[in-house]
Amino acid sequence: MVRMDPGPAFGTGSHPTTRMCIESIETLHPAGTWTMLDVGTGSGILAIYAVKLGAARVLAIDTDPEALRWARQNIELNHCSAFIDLSSNPSSS
Repeated sequence: MVRMDPGPAFGTGSHPTTRMCIESIETLHPAGTWTMLDVGTGSGILAIYAVKLGAARVLAIDTDPEALRWARQNIELNHCSAFIDLSSNPSSS
């Protein structure tokens, strides 16, 4: 279960594009250890969901400081801070 407070950020899980991304992650994630890049993380929902499905690391990027603030709160709410690197820099590694 993913707990979310999206605030003004995009990504509650109910929008069709978010649902399609969630379904793709469920269907396509590899067995074993895997990582993911979440570009335009918004509320952080896809990064959090990936960790819940077994991603070892996720780099979640957004250029909106407000989205990053809400994503950080949601990542902490879901106890995923150890697995998700949050950044405003698209060239992060």
